[in-house]
Amino acid sequence: MPSTPVPASSQLPFDYRRGLVGALLWMVVAQASQAYAFGSLDMSLIWPADGIAIGLVLAYGLRMLGFLGAAV
Repeated sequence: MPSTPVPASSQLPFDYRRGLVGALLWMVVAQASQAYAFGSLDMSLIWPADGIAIGLVLAYGLRMLGFLGAAV
């Protein structure tokens, strides 16, 4: 039995979904990292969001930079 094709306009391409999930992950980790901030300085010695961003760019390429830039 043949399957019914899904119209292309109803789904985002896989790259966009991957980028949006990566940007959302970065934003969640950045918010969680505020627990390590020094009082009113808003500075932190530990910033795991940078590790997430570098890992996403290394794993998926430079296409992730646009999504990560939008998350900032």
